[in-house]
Amino acid sequence: MLLFATSRANAADTVNVVIKLQKTNPNQIAVSITYPKSDADRVKLIFPSYLPGAFNEVATGNLASELLASNVDGASLALKKLSYNEYEIETKRSALKVSYLINDSWFTDYAKHGLMPQMGTVFKPEEFFLLNLGCVLPFLEGKEKLPVKVSVSKPAVLNGFSPLRKSVDAQNAETYVASNYLALIDNPIVFTNGYEITFRSGGTVFHCIANAYGKLSDQLLMKTLKPVCDGITKFCKGYPVKDYYFFILLLDSNDTKTRLSEEDFGAMQHSASTVMVLKNYQDNYKLQREIQATASHELFHLFQPLNIKTDLNSKLNMRAKVQTAHLWFYEGVTEYFSLLMQMREDLITQTEFITEMRNKMSLMQFYEPFSLTEQSEKSLMSGNETVYRNFYYKGAVVAMMLDLRLLELSQGQLNLQELLLRFKRSMNENYVVKDEELITELVRISSFTELNDFFNDFVGGTKAVDFNKFLPLIGWIYEPIREDTSQMYVNAAYRYDKGSKNIYVTNINIDQIGIQEGDVLLKINNKKVYKDNIDELMDKISNTNYNRSVTFLVKRKGQELKLTGKPLVVNKTQRNVVKVEKRPAPDKQFYRNVYKSGQLSTGKPYRLLN
Repeated sequence: MLLFATSRANAADTVNVVIKLQKTNPNQIAVSITYPKSDADRVKLIFPSYLPGAFNEVATGNLASELLASNVDGASLALKKLSYNEYEIETKRSALKVSYLINDSWFTDYAKHGLMPQMGTVFKPEEFFLLNLGCVLPFLEGKEKLPVKVSVSKPAVLNGFSPLRKSVDAQNAETYVASNYLALIDNPIVFTNGYEITFRSGGTVFHCIANAYGKLSDQLLMKTLKPVCDGITKFCKGYPVKDYYFFILLLDSNDTKTRLSEEDFGAMQHSASTVMVLKNYQDNYKLQREIQATASHELFHLFQPLNIKTDLNSKLNMRAKVQTAHLWFYEGVTEYFSLLMQMREDLITQTEFITEMRNKMSLMQFYEPFSLTEQSEKSLMSGNETVYRNFYYKGAVVAMMLDLRLLELSQGQLNLQELLLRFKRSMNENYVVKDEELITELVRISSFTELNDFFNDFVGGTKAVDFNKFLPLIGWIYEPIREDTSQMYVNAAYRYDKGSKNIYVTNINIDQIGIQEGDVLLKINNKKVYKDNIDELMDKISNTNYNRSVTFLVKRKGQELKLTGKPLVVNKTQRNVVKVEKRPAPDKQFYRNVYKSGQLSTGKPYRLLN
C-alpha cells in the first residue's frame, strides 16, 4: 500500500513541479520541475517505461517535446538523449530545473507511446484535463524517494480532483503533495468544469467525477456505482482506503486521433482510484451496465489477497517489468469474483453469470493448451501481449472450478473467498511471500493437500478442464456441444435491474415481433416476467411443440405495447452449454445455496465425501 501523507522533509529536499494548463496549443501543457542539488556531475532524467497497472512497455517520454535543462540561475546545462525515455544531464552538482511540453496522448499516434486511453493524458480546454502523472512527470535517478509538490495553474472554471492532498491559494492555483515519486504516479489528477458526487460504503467515501459532455446524470451514477461498492464491501469485509475516486471519461468518435476498437476501451486501477475510458453509448442502460461491470472488476483489485505482495511484484521497477507466475491469479480471480459478487447481490441474474462464464469457456479454448503460470511469466515479453487476455478467460474459469473444489473438499465450509480472507488475516502489513511459494501458501492455509493436484493439472499444467467433474456439485450440467431445433420470437439478452426490478431487452439478434433495444419486458402470454422465471417462460415458448400464439407485453418510453408475430424456426448448434437442474437432489441444492449465497456451512452437510 502506497502512502499519500505529506512528507516532513525540508523544502530543500522536495521536488517542486509547476504545471500550466493554459497553453496556446490546446493539445499541450507546459511543465517545469526543480530538483534538489545533486552530488553527481551527471544525472539521469527518466520517464517511466512501466506504470502501475500496465502490462506492456510504454514510451512516455515520447509525449514530451522541447525539453530544456538549466541550473537555478537559468544557465543552460548540457543534455543528451539516451533513449525515448531517458536523458543524461550535466548538472555540475547544482540544483536542476527542467522544462518541457507534454502532448495530449489521445491526439498522438498510439504507435509512438503505447499508452491506452485510460493510462495517458487528455486535454479539453475549459472542459476537462486528465493527468496520469507517470505520463507527465519524469524522475531523477536516485531521487525517487523525495517528496513531490505539484502546483497547477489552471482556468478558474476548472476544479481538480485527486486522492492526493490538495490546497488552493488566493490565485486559484492548486497544489498537490505526494510522499514520493511512486505515490505521485499512483494518483491521477482530473480537472473538470463539473463537480463530484459522493457516497459512503462501509468506512470508505467514494467520489465520482465524470467528463462534462457525457450523458451521465447524478442519479444514474449513484444507481450504478453504490450497489457495486456495497456488494464489494460485503464481499471483501471493507476497503483498505478511506477515500476512493472514480474518474469516468466517455469517448465520442472524434475524441482521439486513432479510431478505437471495442478492446481499446477499459480502465486503469490505482490504489485509491480508477480511471475509466468508455464508449459514449447513447443508450443509458448500456452505459450503466458497462460502468457496473468495469467498476466491479477494478474495485476487486483492492481486495488485499488479490494484491498479494510477492518478492517479484512488491516493488515497481519503472525501467524493466518483472515477470511473475501469477498474473492469471491477479486478473482471473478478480474477474471471477466481480461476476460472482454481482450475481449474489442481484446486480446480474444467474443466467447472465452463466452466459459470461460460457463465453469465457469458449474464448479460452482458442488458446489451449495453455499453462496459466508459464504464460503469466511470458505474457509481458514482447510479442506475447495477446495472451494476457486469456487470464480474464481461463483464469476466471479455473478460479470458479477451484471455488467449487474447495466447497466439495470442505463439505461447504470453505470457499475461495474465505480462503483468501484467511490469507489476508495471516499477513502482517509488510508480509512478502516468495513468488514461487504462493500456491504452496494457499494450499497450506486451506489444509487440503488435494489442491496440489488441481494446481498441477489446471494452473501449472495444460490438462483440459472437465467441467462435469465440478459443475454437478451445484446441480449445473455441462454439454460441450448441443444441437437442437427451436422456435424464436426474439433472440436477445435479458438484463435485470435490481433497483427497478425490471427486465430489459438488449443485444437483439433475432426479432420477429417488433421488439426494440431497451424495452422493459412485462408479461409473456399474460404471465408476469420476473428474473427467476424468465428462462422458464422463454424455454416454454421456444419449444417447437408449443402451438399457442404468443404475445409479449413491453413498456417502451412509458407506454405499454402488445407485440406478437410468427416465430422463426432455427436449427442451433451451441457450445459450452451449462444447464441448471430445476429440481436438484438435496445435496446439490445444499451446495448451490452455499455457492450462490456465500454463507458457508458450520454443520454437517447432506453428503459426506468418501
